[in-house]
Amino acid sequence: IYVEKYSCPYCREWKLWEFSEFKKQPEAKHVDMIMIDKGRSRSALGKSDYPEKFRHFYEQVSGFGTPVPTWLLIANGKPVVIGVGQSSWGSQIMPEIRRLVAEKLAAVEKKKIVNAGTQ
Repeated sequence: IYVEKYSCPYCREWKLWEFSEFKKQPEAKHVDMIMIDKGRSRSALGKSDYPEKFRHFYEQVSGFGTPVPTWLLIANGKPVVIGVGQSSWGSQIMPEIRRLVAEKLAAVEKKKIVNAGTQ
């Protein structure tokens, strides 16, 4: 989950440069990016701004206040990392995405090997 506001220059910069680059990376095809944008509203992001199926994660993100940009990385239905601020994408979120994707691919490969051995 990516939380932003239109008025946030760091959000616009991330979306323009880093997100554009991320979409070209092999890991991107393994990630469903849910983007929550408060738009031009001056009010703080609230639970109702989250898509229904992700509202139960609001409390975990709101514990940091409502700074933007904020990322909540979820794997297997559970929060893994919360990153707050532009630099957290490169220092926390992207490394964890790479680790999770590598772990997923290794498990798929191991399953293929096991299945091949049982045939």
